[in-house]
Amino acid sequence: MNDFEKVNSENAVTLTPNEKFAKKYQKFNSFYLQLIILCAIVAAATIAVAIIADVIVGICVAITLAIIYVYFSRDELRRSLGIACVVSRANLRVTAIRAVRSISTADAFVPARLMWYDVTEIASGALVSKKNTELERLYIPRTVTFIEKGAFNGCETLNTIIFERSQSDFDKITVEEDLSRFDLVFDVPFSEKKKEDVAK
Repeated sequence: MNDFEKVNSENAVTLTPNEKFAKKYQKFNSFYLQLIILCAIVAAATIAVAIIADVIVGICVAITLAIIYVYFSRDELRRSLGIACVVSRANLRVTAIRAVRSISTADAFVPARLMWYDVTEIASGALVSKKNTELERLYIPRTVTFIEKGAFNGCETLNTIIFERSQSDFDKITVEEDLSRFDLVFDVPFSEKKKEDVAK
């Protein structure tokens, strides 16, 4: 099967997910799960050290753990998915989206959720990257509610924006950016499970 397969129907135009991206995303999710488990174990050990040995030592271990967690989680975001985020109002604001060369230089994806945060905003200049010189399609998940003006600046080759839900849902998003130059595609399931649900 090709990376992308268009399926024409009476109701919608859908695209199957990029298989390489899906595998990368699964690997990324498993990385986060392992990281959470590791953090839980170290946190338990830290509490034990603080109770049994020394509170100051426990605090130092906890701070070190927090620094390591932040470094590795953000590094994995950039390296695995080409995405950089910041927490904004208890949700994630995407500040950088880059096509991952090992997957497809023509496609970039915004995940719906990272850790316990929904991805809700795309910031201005998010596509400004030398790695986006061949980017053609951007996938936006159902969770996004705000697209800042200038979000798609710096990427002249981008021509298609693909949204996971319907056009009426997309119209509810606060969009400061002019999207008239893009082809907009709606009702695109981002996973096989959602695709089956749509079929039903």
